[in-house]
Amino acid sequence: MKLTFLLSYLVLLAGILGSLVFIYWTFYPYVPVKFLDQEFPIKNKTVYQGQMVYYTSNYCKYMNLNATVTRTFQNDIIYLTPSTITNRPMGCNTLQVGVQVPRELPAGQYQLHQLYVFQVNPTRTVSIVENTEEFMVLEATQSAK
Repeated sequence: MKLTFLLSYLVLLAGILGSLVFIYWTFYPYVPVKFLDQEFPIKNKTVYQGQMVYYTSNYCKYMNLNATVTRTFQNDIIYLTPSTITNRPMGCNTLQVGVQVPRELPAGQYQLHQLYVFQVNPTRTVSIVENTEEFMVLEATQSAK
């Protein structure tokens, strides 16, 4: 009788603690990183297909987590690039980031749209969207002229 009561009490306590942890994980306002610029400034405003476009990222990172980054080149079309995994250094930093402009990307004015996804606990992800300033992509054949 006492053993059954003790086991029932332990199961009930474990259920309550598990529920509290789940509620905390679900509703806590996680901020893994804060980007300090409204838009990332572009270093080279004109690039050719196949070249690198460079931007400056000013940020403060508060949690030591990997981020899955999905980048898209956007104007009238949306050109999706493969996702990458990054783990920037903790603290406040400034980084120069280079992104390869796809050779297949049509010439035009673009903005680089970036989606950062952080897995902050086993049940939740936090997504942060950032954009760069606009930049011009020219056809690669024009670079030979």
